[in-house]
Amino acid sequence: RDFLLDLALIKIAAKDLVAARLGESSTLQIGETVVAIGNPFALKGGSTVTVGVVSALDRSILAPNGETLYDLIQTDAAINPGNSGGPLVDLSGRVVGINAAVAPSAQAISYAISIDAASPNIQSLLARGTVLRPDLGFIPVTVTPSIVASFNLEVDRGVAVLQVEPTKLAAQAGLQVGDVITAIDETQLYNIGDFWHAFLRPGEPVPAQLTVYGKKGQVSTSLPRSSSPPIQ
Repeated sequence: RDFLLDLALIKIAAKDLVAARLGESSTLQIGETVVAIGNPFALKGGSTVTVGVVSALDRSILAPNGETLYDLIQTDAAINPGNSGGPLVDLSGRVVGINAAVAPSAQAISYAISIDAASPNIQSLLARGTVLRPDLGFIPVTVTPSIVASFNLEVDRGVAVLQVEPTKLAAQAGLQVGDVITAIDETQLYNIGDFWHAFLRPGEPVPAQLTVYGKKGQVSTSLPRSSSPPIQ
């Protein structure tokens, strides 16, 4: 599983199952009809089917765990607790998304992880048991009130730098334990999900330009992207 992506890969022992066909979420159009399948509230009688349309594409939301989910399909198909992990399918029965979340204070706003974004990470989970991300030589941690108190930080959002390894990229870029990365290429960071999304964004220039707040105040440094392995 990968908590940053809110994805888990589960192995089951069952016979005579028919595999769902995967579609391409990149071909979806706003207004296109989609169907959400799941078992909300574990209702007696089994799975539930709800129908809606694609309301928006490429959404991002802040998840309950404090991390940001990206590459989401917004739909007005009803999704409730128990739908998460179930498929969002098009009218040909192809899986175009994985039901993930709802906007609790709104009506008819639900989200699914796009299958195009999920597929390479699922392949990585299948092959390695984890999503492969580059080893930059430090541990990124979302800044929380407890982190602020522990390190006596003067910033309250971003990604804290912990356990810097002296021979690897982070140390070579001048990062030190207790530094806080607040932006990558002018994209503001609020959590680890933001960090990896900005750092691994396809087509971005090499190296990544980091805005860092440390003991000497705010500075800029660069971190090579060329060592980033493919995530599939």
